[in-house]
Amino acid sequence: MSETSIHGVLIQVQACGVLITGPAGSGKSQLGLELLSRGHRFIADDVIDLSLRDELVHGQGVDESGDYLALRCGVVVNVARQFGPQAVLAHCPIALVVSPGPALTPFAAPPRTRLLERSLPQHFLHTLPGSAICVEALAQAWLDAQSGYNAAQELADRQAARLSDAQGA
Repeated sequence: MSETSIHGVLIQVQACGVLITGPAGSGKSQLGLELLSRGHRFIADDVIDLSLRDELVHGQGVDESGDYLALRCGVVVNVARQFGPQAVLAHCPIALVVSPGPALTPFAAPPRTRLLERSLPQHFLHTLPGSAICVEALAQAWLDAQSGYNAAQELADRQAARLSDAQGA
């Protein structure tokens, strides 16, 4: 079984596992805290163990870090104590990777990154802290795509039809 560890924060947003990566001090843990405060579930902070289960990349925390989220402001949050035990999961499959970087245009397909020889979409956000609502939108778009719906394609089709109608008039 393939296994490795990675630096980041893993949060389950709705039913979508989101791995937040980036350099130290980029705001990964703060974004994780924002997502927790919006009702999402915590899996791990700092060191995330990755493994393949049923052909999916799963992430889980390491025993030393437990249910703790360490913030650059000098605070360590005991997630289960502050948000309740239901806010913590032992592990989850990872569907998306979010990292700091230049934002993509709405119609661009996200680049992909490899984890344990599996290809996952990687989205870039201009800033990590304050981006919780963007991560929620990314997770919902991923869930929609799993059911065959693509809002970007629907919007592009509507715009193309409008332009076609305008040119025909």
